[in-house]
Formats: sequence, structure tokens, C-alpha cells
Amino acid sequence: MTATTHRLFPRRFFLLSLGLLLALTANANLLLNGNFRSDANNDGVADQWRPDTSAGLEGEYAVTEEDGRSCQKLILRAPLKTMQIFRVSQDNIPARPGKHFLLTGAVKAEATARVYFYEFLQDGTYLTHAVTVSNKKQGWQDVNLLIKTTPQCRSFKLSLLAVDADKPVWFSDFSIVDLEAPPRQRVPQLAAAPPLTADWNAPEWRQAASADAFVLCGKELKSPAANTKARFALTGDTLHIIMQCEEPRLADVRTTPNGTWGDDTIEVFIKTPADGGLLQFGLTPAGAKLSNVTAGTTIGFHTDWHSRATTANVSAKPTVPPWDGIVTKQANAWTAQFAITLPKNAIPATRQLEVLLARSRKLKDFAEDSSWGWTSGEFFRHSNCFARLALASIPGAAPSGPVLEAQPPPLPGQMIVPTPQSFQPLADAPVLLKNPLRVYAGPNAAKARDAMAVIFRHHFDVDIAATDNQQQADVVLTIDPDLSWDGSKALATWQQDEGYLLQTGKVTTATARTHRGLVYALQSMAQLADVNAGALRIRPAKVTDWPDMAMRGWHSTGPGTRADVPAALTAIDVMAALKMNWFSIQFDNRFQYERRPGLSGANAPTKDDHRELAARIDLYGMDVIPMTQCMSHFNYFLKLPEFKHLAEVQEPDPKSRHQFWNYCPRHPEIHDLVFDMIEEHLECYPKAKWYHVGLDEITFEPIGVCERCRGASGGTLVAEEINRLHAFVTSKGKRMCIWGDQLLVEHNGGRKYRTAEALPEVPRDVVIFDWHYGETTEYPSVQFFKEHGFDVISSGWFFPDNVAPFIDETFRQGVLGYGGTTWTSIAQIRHRFHLMTAFVLAGDRCWKKSTAPLGDLPYRPIEVFRKLYDGASARRPARFRELPIADWGTMALTGGGPYAWMGQSPEHDASALPTGRGWFAGVPFTIPADGKPVIALASEKDDPDLVPDSAWQIPVNGKVAGLAFLQTCSVPEKFQRHMYDRTKINPTKPGTYIIHYADGATTAIPLDWGVNLASWNTQIGSSDAVIGWQGKTRGGAMLSVEVLTWWNPRPEAEVVAIDFLSSRSTVRPALLGLTAILE
Repeated sequence: MTATTHRLFPRRFFLLSLGLLLALTANANLLLNGNFRSDANNDGVADQWRPDTSAGLEGEYAVTEEDGRSCQKLILRAPLKTMQIFRVSQDNIPARPGKHFLLTGAVKAEATARVYFYEFLQDGTYLTHAVTVSNKKQGWQDVNLLIKTTPQCRSFKLSLLAVDADKPVWFSDFSIVDLEAPPRQRVPQLAAAPPLTADWNAPEWRQAASADAFVLCGKELKSPAANTKARFALTGDTLHIIMQCEEPRLADVRTTPNGTWGDDTIEVFIKTPADGGLLQFGLTPAGAKLSNVTAGTTIGFHTDWHSRATTANVSAKPTVPPWDGIVTKQANAWTAQFAITLPKNAIPATRQLEVLLARSRKLKDFAEDSSWGWTSGEFFRHSNCFARLALASIPGAAPSGPVLEAQPPPLPGQMIVPTPQSFQPLADAPVLLKNPLRVYAGPNAAKARDAMAVIFRHHFDVDIAATDNQQQADVVLTIDPDLSWDGSKALATWQQDEGYLLQTGKVTTATARTHRGLVYALQSMAQLADVNAGALRIRPAKVTDWPDMAMRGWHSTGPGTRADVPAALTAIDVMAALKMNWFSIQFDNRFQYERRPGLSGANAPTKDDHRELAARIDLYGMDVIPMTQCMSHFNYFLKLPEFKHLAEVQEPDPKSRHQFWNYCPRHPEIHDLVFDMIEEHLECYPKAKWYHVGLDEITFEPIGVCERCRGASGGTLVAEEINRLHAFVTSKGKRMCIWGDQLLVEHNGGRKYRTAEALPEVPRDVVIFDWHYGETTEYPSVQFFKEHGFDVISSGWFFPDNVAPFIDETFRQGVLGYGGTTWTSIAQIRHRFHLMTAFVLAGDRCWKKSTAPLGDLPYRPIEVFRKLYDGASARRPARFRELPIADWGTMALTGGGPYAWMGQSPEHDASALPTGRGWFAGVPFTIPADGKPVIALASEKDDPDLVPDSAWQIPVNGKVAGLAFLQTCSVPEKFQRHMYDRTKINPTKPGTYIIHYADGATTAIPLDWGVNLASWNTQIGSSDAVIGWQGKTRGGAMLSVEVLTWWNPRPEAEVVAIDFLSSRSTVRPALLGLTAILE
């Protein structure tokens, strides 16, 4: 059971805590894009946030400005019902157990708004801390919520909710800060030093960093009776600090003529990490200057046999560096200014100074100690409250490291995927061709020329120019119905019709019997070419090719919204490039229905959108198989009030995962609805020869329970429905397809409902799509359906050891073909490494029969998919500068010892990784061989005192076109290989890179498991990062590192630094190298 609490923030605590809010503004905001300034995909929801709304609710999202503030705007368009929520959320926010956290933000509401701050616990339950904002107070209202996490706290989730219909709500400037983490600030370099006048309003201080309030020393979080604020800046290596102290009782402050540390004092402590010492500077209201230096603790060894002299006390005594200070007094305050020349031993290589700003306020009858940063102890110098000041580099300092030019790209045409039957390179040196390509299309080949225009524009951004002069053409396209080649007579007619001859060179000729075969030739031609320095290069080669399997394709749910249509078109481009010849597109509610608009999902693609998809499929010579789920999977519609009466189970078990799953197949209204849907689909896809009606997983919900079906067996009900649908589909001139699981006793057709008994009544012209998703070498149902007189399409999913053996069985049985399945939006395929791999593997193995071990593949399937999908949009870096990170390092490449690679022994360390300068996925990185060159950040089980959770302010200091990160992470103790992590054990966002611009703006790069981050032992890699190097540990484990490339959306703005943050998930994120992409 989920534990839930609702804690409203007491009004009296607001009064006590408003001063603290300013004190803690320098703590890092754990929210990403909490200021709602970016919405890259223009979906109305701010980047890093997600719509988290109950199904069926209508409303609007917008990232906008209100009263000059960047906002997330929500408008609910229908009254809420029980358990419904309209909101945006951010998940997996880092948290620490037993610590104080502060949530702040601002809300403007014309009605009621709510903020839910969820605290997730180790056991999966959660606490809810809630704040409600009403419209009783006009304008912006502050949200301030202080909590102390439980010892079981794992992470946070923040949700922003609209409650009342048609009343807009605006959310702005939200942050979550860890109050017990030390403050952090970047200290800027000023053009001129502030005059030593202790003038808080001097113009030189306007560009300084600031600390707006102090906190009392002690175990409880409290504001001091008199506040202190500070500003700080640099000129060269001189640190300038000004502090203004509220003092309503200035006449009562305790001072002495020459000044002592017992006076009312402002103090600055600076650690000197080189020798473990501490510098202390003080100013009193009387202007007395105080200083002290404490040597670091060192072990002394005796220097003789008789005295107390040791190596520790004979070394040079540390000295106070040059500094100056001045004090001025105001009516109810006094101001102190310091100018301190920082010694070399105070500035580490990271240029991150550890500083404590403190005030020891002493009156005649009262004393209190406060500091910038909560000490949680009674005294200053508590190590965890020292602020981290990142010192800006001295202006004009030359960037470190040379500018490196990109390596020459590899020659094009090293391989073609799917593997052709015969590939004969004619030369290694490519031929250069001009843009546009002059293409001669012979009789009946004009459509292939149009397909070529789409293919080459996608891959190379190259245009096609039609020419009627064959002698002047760069490419000659020919359709010859009588084409033959050596051995072609022994092939089946369908193989000859899809075969082709291709010879590339200064003039490329492509010949095939059919349009489809000619398109395949053009797809191979594209893989033999590339663009370099603006010129199209193509490798001279001769290809003779044909397929070994008749039907090769893929099933996918269609685009969910109109915004997904471009991604769907690109996915079709990839299928065509892999020489698939059919695509089954599943509609359900992903379609704007005209006859029954209530069936349409929100912003579903229009008929014109689907006609565009149909035209692209036809352009490539592919067949389309429209599909919608019938009888089962109908919850898209049955959950809606206007269709609920059609459900087989009217009152489903609230605990059931599958509710309103099946329609009643005997309901008198249902088939008019289903047939209307099918007819509207076919209006958009008139060239379809087959139609797929689904009919899988029917028994996930009880059947035969309504008053019309009660008493009928599952076999009877399924047989009746198959035959009703068959009669309608065939009346439209289409062949019907169904899933096969309900006709198999060992699959979903046995058990309680025995739907497999329908098998004898199924017409034998129905095509069975026989799906199985397990990793096995035996798929006996393929032979079973074949022996019962059906044509069969084997249907796998994404595991390589499902795809390859299932295709092998398809060849053995000689059935129609194979098709993969995709149970996610077609727009998400590019970001699912499982599916990217399966697409390429299936395309290759279906085209050319092969039983070679998967370990012997000459390519990485995910890289082939990425290249085919991204095409010309993939940018190629040209110039680089490496950025050193070893000074932030926490982990060695070697195993064993306290800083072991991912905590591993030497058997599975990273010592095999190349060190020194190397090229990883085309990007240079230098990895030191010794010491701790890797920045590894804490996982949830790491001791924060031993493993940091951040590497802060790694300098970039320049304008960059992008950044490249050489990265990996540890292997989680438990993880799910399945694409659906239903148990939620996989890490989701193990870390984040924060990019800091010189103008103060920031942008975040979240690291998503499987999307742009993979473990060092990954089998495939992630979808958006590229494997830069792969090898083996001494113990034989796979060892990989990836390169993640970020392209700067603001290349004209200087990037000063990056932060690398851990979310303390189940893995340690690790950075091995950082390189600036200059162009």
C-alpha cells in the first residue's frame, strides 16, 4: 500500500523562514529547467518536464511569459472526476535521506492550483507533501516548503497541477535545494578592481556574485537576529569581498582599540588544500584588521636521537598572504571590505576555492554566530559549510591544448546492409560527383527517379536533376522486365522481380525488372556513397543482388499525434533502406475519424497525414498492411463514456491490469463501428492488399460473461468474430490477417477459455502472424500453422536471440516471411536501442539467409540504424580542443584499491582502455594512464564523504559549436534487459551535465539510461550516444565507452563551464574525457 501524507506549510513558519530563503539561494537547484525557459519540441511542456495527466482529460500546456516571468501555463478544459489529475511533472530528482530540503516557486492562479512534492522511499512507497494555492490573493504567490527527508528517502518527484476547469494557472521559478549541501557560486573576473572604500553601492560590485543572507550556527535551521549579506569578485588572483552587516544596536557592539578575535567580527576563512592549512581574516566595526594562519596537520619524524625536533616543526612556518581591508558605518549597519591576494597553495588545479564567510556578532548583552552556509554545528570551520567558489579564469588567458583537425573520414562503400548476394569492389578510391546528380530514367523508371530524389536528399542533402540525354547522365535507371543474370533462372519469379544489377562509378547504372527492384538498387547505391567537403563520393563497385525471403517487413503502431508524422516518414525511409517490402501500420485511436470523431485521440494524425505516409510507402514500392485491434485491446475506446456500453465486462475488477479490454463481439452496435473504422483506414491506404484485424491477447480479460455471450465457449466466440471480420474485409477486396496466439493451446488459446478450439472454423485464406518474443531456438507453431493450411508471417520483437533464430525457423519452414513488431510509437523507435538493433538485424537476415553466429557480425546494428535514420542531419565535427578533467578525477582505470575502476578487481577493470591521446568515434580525447583520471560520481549506495555526487564548474571558457563527452557508468546490481522495465528497477536518469554560459544562462543535458548513457558492460550501447571504443577485460567481459555529442544551440555565446551531477541512482555515472567541438 502506498503511504501518503499531506503536509501544509504553517503560516508561522513562513515568518521565521523568509530570511532563510535568501540565505540558501546559492545552493544548487536540483530541478532541471525550473525556470521554464525552454521548450525545444514546442509541445507546450517545458524541457525536462513531462505531461503527467490522467487519460482522457483535455487541456492545454504552454511555455510562455506572464508579467515578464518565464512560466509553465496549464489550462484544464473539463471538470475533474475522482482520481483524475491534470499536471506536468519532473521525476527522479536527486535526494538524500535524513536531510533538509527547501522547495520554492511562484504560482499565479485564477482559481485553485496545487503543488505535490513526492518523496519516494526505498521500498517504492512515497510521501506526498502538498501545497494548495487559491485565487483569494491576486497576482503571484510564493510557494515555500521545508521538509526533512526520512531515513528511507530515495528520490523526489514534483508535480504542478491545475484543478479548476477553464481557469489558467502559471508556475514560475521553481527550485529544490539541499539545505545541508555547501553553497556554490561562480566568482566572476571584473574589468577593474572595486575601490577599497567599503561602499556597497559602488558600480564595480554590480557584476559580482552574491550571498544574500546568513544562517545561525547550530543544529536547527534559523535566521540570525541581524542579517549579513556579501558580494565577491576577482581581479586576477585577488579575491574581493564586501559584507554588509545589519546592526540596529551599533552603539552596543563589543570592540577593543587594537582589535581581538573576541570583538564583534566579520571573518573570512580560506582553506589551503596544498598543505591542509587554513587562512583566517577579520575586520571589526572599529576597523581593526585581524589575521591568522593555521598550518595543516602533518606527521613529524624525529630528526635526531635526543631532542623533540621533528620534520614537522622544522619546516617553514606558513605566512599570511598580502591583504587589506576597510570598514564603514551606516545608520543601522556596518560594511567591511576585503582584498586578499590568494596564495598558490589556496588555489587547487580545479580553481575551486573553499571559503567560509562568517559573522561573530557580539553586543554587550548578546552574542550569536552566523555564516553563509548552514554549519549544523556550534562553531565556525565546520567543513561541510565551507562554500565552494569557482574562480573564473584570468581574462585573456590562452585556452589550454592545441586545436586538432578531424581525421579524414573513412572511404565510402565499405559494406552494404542488408548484405548483398554478390558485392565486387572495382576500386578503393571513390569517384567524385557534382550536386545535383544528373539522372536519366528509362521507360517506366521515372517513379524510381522520384524515389532516388527522396533517398539522396535524406542521406546527403543532394538534389536530383532529370535529364533526357543518357550520354550526359551521372546515373542511368532502367527497368527491364526480361532482365537476367548468372543463376537468375534458378530463382523464383518473386526473387527475380526484386533482384537488381548495380554498377557504380563515374557513371552509375542500375537495372531491375520492377520498380521495387530498382529502388533496392538505389538503396545500395546510397550506402556506397557519402558526402565529404561538400562533394558526393561513391565507391566504384558491382552488385548483383536478390532476396532470399519473400515477405520482409515490420509492424508498428502509427504516429500518435500529428507532430509524430515526420518521424514516422523517416522510420519508413529506414525500412525501405533495409529492403523491407511491407509495413503494417496500427491505427486504433491514432487517426482522426470523420464518421465517429469520438474515436480519435487528441491531435491524432489527419487523413491527409496518413495519405502522406501511404504515398511514401508506395514510392518505395512497399506494400502497406493497415491494422486495427479488434475484439481485444479496445480499451482506447471502451474506457470513454460514449463507448463503455460496448464492453464485454461492464464493471471490471479495479485491481485488474486490463480493464475495458474486450468489446462484446455479439453487441448489435459494435460491428457498424468497427467496419466504419476499417473503411476510413482504407480510404487513406487504397492500394493495400491485406488488412490486419489483430485479435490477440483476448483472454487477458474474461470473455463470455455478458448477457449476450454468457454460455458460449471461447472457441465459439472467437470463431464467430473471425468469420464476421473475414466476410467484411474480403468484401472490400482485401485479404485478412490476424495474430495467432489465441489459436495456440500453449499460447493464449488454452487455459480457461479454450479459444484455440476456433481453429477449424478459421478460413484458410487468413494469414497468421505468429508472434513469439522469447529467446529460444524453437518455434514449433510456425510448422503447426503451415500444416493446418495457413500462410504464415513469423513475428518476433527485439531480442537478438529472438530475431535471428525465429528468422532461421522461417527459412526452414519455407513460409511467407518474417516481420518484427513494435509496441511503442513509431516516433520513439530512434530512441529505443533494442528496436534499432532489431530492425537492422531482421532486415539483414531476411534478405540473405545466414546462420553465422551473431558475434561474427561485421557491423554494429545500432550504428547502421543510426546512420540510415539520421542521414544528412548527422553533423560531422571538423575541429576540436581537448579540455582537461583529470583534476576532478575520483577513479582509476585499474582495479583493486580504494579508487578502483567501478569498485572492480583487476579482472574486470578498464586497464585495456587506450590511454594518452586517442580517437573515439571520430573525436579526440586524452586519457591519463595513471592516477585517478575518471570522474566517477556517487550512486545511491556510495558514502558521500568518499564518493562525490558532483564535479562542479569544469572550465570550457570559449565559444563552442558543441561538446563531446567520453562516458560510461557502472553496471547496476539488478537491471532489466527487457525493453519494458515494468518492475522499474533500471536507472532512469543517473546524471546530468549542466552547461553554463557567460551571460548566466544554463542548459541541461540529462543522462537517460539506454538513451544516451550505457554501462561499461553494455551489449548494444545506447540509442543517442556512439560506442567510441570496445574491448574486453582480462576476465573476458565486454568493456565499452561511449561518446555523447551535444550541439550548442547558442554557438555565438561563450560557454564558461559545465557541471557534472549524479542523481544518486543505482549506478555511478562516469566521465573519462571532455572535448570542445570548435566547428
